[in-house]
Amino acid sequence: LGKLPRIALVVLFALATSACGTRLIYDRMDTLLYFQLASEVTLDDEQAGALRASLRELHAWHRGAALPAYAEFLETLADDMAQPMGAGAIDAARIGLEALWRDTVAGFAPAAARWLASLDPAQREEFFAALAERDEELRREYCDIGDEERRRNREQAVVSALGDWLGRLGPEQRTLVREQLQAIDANGCDWIANRAGFRERLRQLVDTHTADPHYGARLARLLMHPEDGWDPAYRARYAANSEVVVTMLAELDRTLTERQRARLGSKLRRYALDFRELAAT
Repeated sequence: LGKLPRIALVVLFALATSACGTRLIYDRMDTLLYFQLASEVTLDDEQAGALRASLRELHAWHRGAALPAYAEFLETLADDMAQPMGAGAIDAARIGLEALWRDTVAGFAPAAARWLASLDPAQREEFFAALAERDEELRREYCDIGDEERRRNREQAVVSALGDWLGRLGPEQRTLVREQLQAIDANGCDWIANRAGFRERLRQLVDTHTADPHYGARLARLLMHPEDGWDPAYRARYAANSEVVVTMLAELDRTLTERQRARLGSKLRRYALDFRELAAT
């Protein structure tokens, strides 16, 4: 499947832990992000201080503005999934999730624009070299493998993720998932190529347009809509693969047992409550 850059949603998807773990991670997210960025770029003292301050402000904004929106989304989804939703409603939920992501990126974009503009040429080289290195790691993991290994990895990842939310899948459910996933048209290499293209567009913007009065808006657009730079073939495959996944989820939804549906609703509501409690602190 194609993947969009979702750095700004680290918090939203740090949900594989207990409620206590979620709070522990979230309360330190600004520090974790600082060390992640500082590991990729050598900053001077002034830049380091400015980055820490900016991340604290973003953390406060995210806590007050984004977390309640995440909670509302999960609560609505829990209500909707009390019965089979159908492909149309599931696709609407997917679109709603992407809208949450774009709203979060929009909130982070001005600070990202200022930080990237503050880097000197050597620091920019260091930063983009780190991004390229990460892409090479992903290439080895997702592209430089055989088709059978890729198929097996995809199936295991999807079944594991579904199991986290639903509990153990039954034999017929596993067969349904496996058969639907066979229609996925993705080898990992096109995703890596599009990541490289996004990195090149980002670098060109930062290298040549930081003095442009529209620089901030252009960066926000790039971060919020990386699909603008996709080639037509990749765009078509992404849309087709998204349809396959939505169809698979809709068919699986119709097979859920009462126990599985109750587990899903309980987990969605628990994470919604976590987000509301975090937003209130």
